[in-house]
Amino acid sequence: MISQHLTQRFQALQVNPFHAILLTAPIHSSLDQVALHLAGILHCTGPVSPCGQCSACMGMAAQTWLDHCNVSPPYKVDRVREVLHDSRYGPHQSKFLTILLHEFHLATETVANTLLKPIETPPNGVVFIITAPSLKHVLPTIRSRCLAIECPPSPIIDTNPPPTEWQSAGWVTKMASQMGPLPSIPHIRDICKQSLGDRMELAQTLFQQKIDMGLMIDKWMVEVIESIERFPDSLNQWEPVLTQLFQFRDRVRYNLNTRLCINSLLLSLAPNWCK
Repeated sequence: MISQHLTQRFQALQVNPFHAILLTAPIHSSLDQVALHLAGILHCTGPVSPCGQCSACMGMAAQTWLDHCNVSPPYKVDRVREVLHDSRYGPHQSKFLTILLHEFHLATETVANTLLKPIETPPNGVVFIITAPSLKHVLPTIRSRCLAIECPPSPIIDTNPPPTEWQSAGWVTKMASQMGPLPSIPHIRDICKQSLGDRMELAQTLFQQKIDMGLMIDKWMVEVIESIERFPDSLNQWEPVLTQLFQFRDRVRYNLNTRLCINSLLLSLAPNWCK
């Protein structure tokens, strides 16, 4: 669900477009959907955008609209240059040509520098939409050339209580709900008690389920902090676990090998930490 306020702000960009827009929100806040929603509004030709029925809206839904381009990690300089080369003629079917750069915080400085001149003086009708967790994750030279819009997670519509294993996760549950059904993520305490073989099996399962690593680590951090608050004497017990989670939470932003990251995290949790 996109908030009405955010939709109204996006609709205003139809009238007063900006050449580069930086959308920020936590990693697991369905920011890609928000970015596509913005692109759809810019292309829509209906009386109220997005109308869902004009040729632009249907083309965007079918991912066949010629005036929209998605670029996702892993970022390669040649790929970005190819997109920039193709965009030099501007839009073909509509008023705008939107180039959506997903999770641009994962781009190297070389790739980011390739965009500096294009996003400052793009061809007529070209609009860059860039997504990242926060402003600090984007180079100052990039964010200074963009209109920054913070996109907070939408409120939960479903009033049904979350599963038991999510009830203590608070705001993490709210963000997770934006992804659809809450994924099945075991408790960190239970994982610490598993054998290495069981953890390798769990890593395979989590990888196959395409679990959001950031979301999973956030949930575990909430569990650890809650346990320390409830039992202050357990601080020494939980401190190494929390340290590992903080370290891996930062790595997740830049590690594109999800399977390797899951394996490394689960194997790093020593069994004697959580007796």
